[in-house]
Amino acid sequence: MDLQGPGPQLTLWFGSAQKWVSGPLFDVSGFTNSPELSTLNGFTTWYKISRDEVYYMFGTGNPKRLSRWTANQFGKVERLLWNESISMWNLVLNLPKNQCDEYSPCGPYGLCDLNGSPICSCLQGFRPKSQLEWDQRDYSSGCVRLTALDCKNSTDGFLNVTYTSLPDTGLATIHNTISFDECRLMCLMNCSCTGYARADVYGRGCIIWVSELIGVGTVSYGGRDVYVRLASADLDICICKDSLHGIWRADATKGTHNR
Repeated sequence: MDLQGPGPQLTLWFGSAQKWVSGPLFDVSGFTNSPELSTLNGFTTWYKISRDEVYYMFGTGNPKRLSRWTANQFGKVERLLWNESISMWNLVLNLPKNQCDEYSPCGPYGLCDLNGSPICSCLQGFRPKSQLEWDQRDYSSGCVRLTALDCKNSTDGFLNVTYTSLPDTGLATIHNTISFDECRLMCLMNCSCTGYARADVYGRGCIIWVSELIGVGTVSYGGRDVYVRLASADLDICICKDSLHGIWRADATKGTHNR
């Protein structure tokens, strides 16, 4: 359990490389990027977040039904259920689920979409940091801005990327007592802010990022809206795709002009 950032999250390391993160745990709705950990049929989950302790527990609710959770040699977390009739362990959950579920599959400001070909692209307003590496299907260096932010003149705005996993929250902060409009204004006033999002599924509070956005990807279940800070020049064109088919949708809104 990694306690760095605004909420505790499960982290899997494969040697010295970070392989997978569950997304932060803010409340009983579960880990933001891994709803399967809370909604898996046949399992009951318990959470506790307090000043003194943090834990996540799961069970079958039946002492005669055995289950276990392991990390294997391939860098996967597996949840297994014992099948008494055939005397074997049945695999019921495997994380990360796919390449887009891994940690930083497309680098900073990259968007991972399993329906895309290739699966990695840059968010609107960004380009590959190394086009040569991207042509060779190496996306680790991610993307860089087309246009520098202009915080001084308050002309920046936000790109709304929907149906996505939350970026890595290791260096993000959570604000539980401000409105969403106040969160947007707070981000605009902080020249280090790179984006923001609602803190939980009920729309309470917000998360503010002050680092590169890593791990943005489309999800087939759930997902959040993430507002990515862009220079005004990169918000003039709205790129919209069909979100009903698991593809990202981005709606551009100017920074100070819509307040």
